[in-house]
Amino acid sequence: MRILHFIYDSPGNPWVGGGGAGRVFQIDRILANRGHEIRLVMGAFPDCHLSGKKFGNGGGPEEIFIGSEADSYLWSTMAYTMASWKKRDELAEWADILIEDFAPWNPLFSCSNRAGKPAMLQIQNFLGREIPRKYPVIGHPLQWFERWYPSRFRHRVYVNGSLRSAYGLEGTVIPMGVEPQALEIPILEGDYVAFLGRIDAAQKGLDLLIEAFEGLTDLPLKIAGRGPDEEKLRRRSANLDHVSWIGPVHGQAKWDFLSRARFVVIPSRFEGQPLVALEAAAAGRMILASDIRELDFITSEGIGRQVRAGDLTGFREALRDCWTDREMRQSAGARGRQFASDRTWDAIAADFEKTCEEIIACSYRGH
Repeated sequence: MRILHFIYDSPGNPWVGGGGAGRVFQIDRILANRGHEIRLVMGAFPDCHLSGKKFGNGGGPEEIFIGSEADSYLWSTMAYTMASWKKRDELAEWADILIEDFAPWNPLFSCSNRAGKPAMLQIQNFLGREIPRKYPVIGHPLQWFERWYPSRFRHRVYVNGSLRSAYGLEGTVIPMGVEPQALEIPILEGDYVAFLGRIDAAQKGLDLLIEAFEGLTDLPLKIAGRGPDEEKLRRRSANLDHVSWIGPVHGQAKWDFLSRARFVVIPSRFEGQPLVALEAAAAGRMILASDIRELDFITSEGIGRQVRAGDLTGFREALRDCWTDREMRQSAGARGRQFASDRTWDAIAADFEKTCEEIIACSYRGH
């Protein structure tokens, strides 16, 4: 099977570098090692071509960076979008299937490729009314486009059922995965509250998190990751001695960071399905999260607790409860590890492979 996969983001991207890119890299690496030919097309950024393979010792897809290496997120994403249309038609004849990871600001229109090859849209987010809040001038057209664009595709993959419900369009649900070694991490008591993810105030709720810890001076917080709002949020927490900034963590350092935490916080205002939730569960860590729809599985599966999004007082009280209630943490941690046990990347990649093969077979039958 020859797969042509487009996604603007990548783990090394200085402006995004999110869990969605991590998902693509994990699945494509496994499929490449199973003998499939994969060309992974991503947005360029400064020195991206010097970063080398991101797939470790296991080989992986051919990496292709397109667009501009200028030090500007706006120009980078615009250049990627324009270049991707040309690259789509250059390489579509080679491919058996095109996969497009969807974002409203860089549509590929892969369903209209000149070679007529089948195209699948992978949907990892629904931003909805958050788009005009973030982009007041052009937000409403983008919000409409987010709703309209997926309807042009015959084949769609969602990372959870909530996203499928949000779009109201049929599609296959293939969730996030986790490295199997995470399930072997010793479950420790932990001595800090952990946040791991993109440093983004509006989406990830880090402004709320820091404000909550202004009134919890005896609870240590460690924030790991990088992102566009890091400098602003570091300044805001400069006088909080109990708040530490760790920077990006990868590989074993990431698992060490999670395993030594008492519990993990996800105070997001909106999400797709954050990879850190599954990683925390695999590490046996309880999760305290906002009550957005995409995180409802945290409560339904008993792997943590949710608080009304934006409720500062409720969030502070929940932080205190999670810190002191060891029995609650242990119960949620054990449930979390069980929840993650059948969601390894190998299992997720197998489902993804089967879905792609079915789409290709369907196209040959003319359906």
